Amino acid sequence: MLNVSKNKMYSQTEENRLQTLKTLVTPQYGKILAKWLVGILALTFLIMFVPWQQNINGYGKVTAFHPSNRPQNVQTTIAGRIESWKVREGQYVHAGDTLMVISEIKDKFFDPQLLPRTQEQLFAKENSLNAK
Repeated sequence: MLNVSKNKMYSQTEENRLQTLKTLVTPQYGKILAKWLVGILALTFLIMFVPWQQNINGYGKVTAFHPSNRPQNVQTTIAGRIESWKVREGQYVHAGDTLMVISEIKDKFFDPQLLPRTQEQLFAKENSLNAK
């Protein structure tokens, strides 16, 4: 404590004579067992966070909740496919709103002269307005 006295309270020889101190010491095999148990618990805890996959076989129907993921039959004069939906189920729309974008599938419907013809139509309309 303060080391004022040269007399020591306990010495090694007295500790060897006390039987209770010997019985309070944890045996070596107990320490080894405790280390193994802590290791197993830690490993179990870490395994709980490892991602794993479950597989199951079954029969039934699959329904996609998003409209772009489920097949749609749309009756049109020109064949095409739906590129994207601009509205969702239950959404209110107004006249003139774009509901979906449809792209053509067949190349024979493409007009290679579309841009020049559109420019000709625009030029003709402008000339008819200027003539009046």
